[in-house]
Amino acid sequence: MNLETERQDRIQQQETEDQQKKALQAQASQVQSEIKQHQAKVNQLERELKETNDDYYQLGQQKDRLKEIVQEAKATNKRLEEELEKEVKENQCLKEAQNKTNKQLFDKFKELRLTKKLANEERIALQQIINDQTKKYQEESQERELEHRKKMEHLMLLQVADRKIAH
Repeated sequence: MNLETERQDRIQQQETEDQQKKALQAQASQVQSEIKQHQAKVNQLERELKETNDDYYQLGQQKDRLKEIVQEAKATNKRLEEELEKEVKENQCLKEAQNKTNKQLFDKFKELRLTKKLANEERIALQQIINDQTKKYQEESQERELEHRKKMEHLMLLQVADRKIAH
């Protein structure tokens, strides 16, 4: 019986070992499945990390390009500001020169207008003098003519009186 017991013990032990083997194989299969899942996840994370690194690299390049663009824009703005400031100064100088020229022209205009006014006043004064002298001459001429008539009339009267006396 001993042999039989031993045999049964062995069979039982063999069955137990088989069950344990099956359980271990199932566990191994499950572990391999989990390992595959973890490996797939690791691979996915590595791809995502690579894509993220690529994106980060591209973002870095874009950032560098944007920095260059901003620097160029700043340089352009500074140049335009300097040109604008230069133009403002030139415009101010032109405005001052124009104002000076305008003042000179206005002063010359006032001088010419004053000269014309004086010339006009002189012309009017000379015209008045001529008119006055002409009027005075006419009055004197009329007075002389009147005096001459009186003298002629007086002379005629004297001649008539002389004739009367002589007759």
